[in-house]
Amino acid sequence: MDAKPPSADVVRTPPARFLPAALSLALGGALLVRSFFFIAAHLLPNQGGADERYKCRCRQAETYTDAAQPVLTAIVQSFNHVGNVPKISAALVGSPAIDEIVVCEDGSSDGSLAAWRSALTRPNDFIIRSNNLHELRSYNRAMRMASGDVVVLLQDDDLPPPDGKWLETALALFRDKPDLGLLGGYIGQTWDPDTGKGAEYGEQFSTHGGVRKGNTQRLAYTDPSTGVPFMYVECAWIAPVFIRRDLLRKAGGLELAIAKRGEPGVWQDCVASYETWVNGYTVGIFDAPFARGVGGHGSATSPAKLKLRERVWQRAVAYTNRKYPRRKVHDYVVALNKRTLTKRDAGPLTE
Repeated sequence: MDAKPPSADVVRTPPARFLPAALSLALGGALLVRSFFFIAAHLLPNQGGADERYKCRCRQAETYTDAAQPVLTAIVQSFNHVGNVPKISAALVGSPAIDEIVVCEDGSSDGSLAAWRSALTRPNDFIIRSNNLHELRSYNRAMRMASGDVVVLLQDDDLPPPDGKWLETALALFRDKPDLGLLGGYIGQTWDPDTGKGAEYGEQFSTHGGVRKGNTQRLAYTDPSTGVPFMYVECAWIAPVFIRRDLLRKAGGLELAIAKRGEPGVWQDCVASYETWVNGYTVGIFDAPFARGVGGHGSATSPAKLKLRERVWQRAVAYTNRKYPRRKVHDYVVALNKRTLTKRDAGPLTE
């Protein structure tokens, strides 16, 4: 007589020793389902739409500020410029336009962390400590933490003017132009789509990251509403760079594909600018009279670092050329300047 397969009895009628485990599994599954529906009903934010998503408590204004909704968050990227900390912190803390400050302290070895701790003592001052993440990842983390309607990205080798007028001017431009998504206070660029030749505009000569002096022209237009020298550009250089929070929610922050962890964020500002244009916002520049490159540009202090800058720049430009309609952006920028701004002849830029 042929023997039955070993599994036959188990398939037909489970042995008694399997019953307690099966019952326990069934009860556990039922509790898990009930728990899931409880969490979905009571704990998860409403996901009915983009507006509802950002009404959750994690996006509401915190109680440390007198403002019902913080308007401006200043974010500083810090790495081994301890001598600049007192002047930067004094300019930011002393400005009534800034509702909160977030410092990205990225592993300095010169005492910068302690200097920031001493300078920033208010409830609306924050320090994020990291280890050589570099700009892109540090800025993105800080922007997720910021509460302001607008964030301004700063670097610790650029010293802001102490009077705060640059902040008032920037916020006036944002109020006047609801579609202004990204505003630079240094240099703006456009490129001839046929030759690839670039033009730089600003009220200070560019330094190209401390590598060389640029051929900068003065801002070619004035905004008729505010009377401020201003123009639209394809790319606005950091720093400072102001970004509207609504744009951050839509675009998702700075693009990480162009630079690996520990690499300088070369051309991050141009990638962010083109992302701004394709998301339906505009990019402009005005003059924020910073003292620039104070204490040296960290990513341009050796031949090896210069080669790394070049590699990252090439990668970022190739990414931009693949992803964005640069000719269309260029043509739109030229037409927008002519249509909405007043032509300005301020003469040549001098030292």
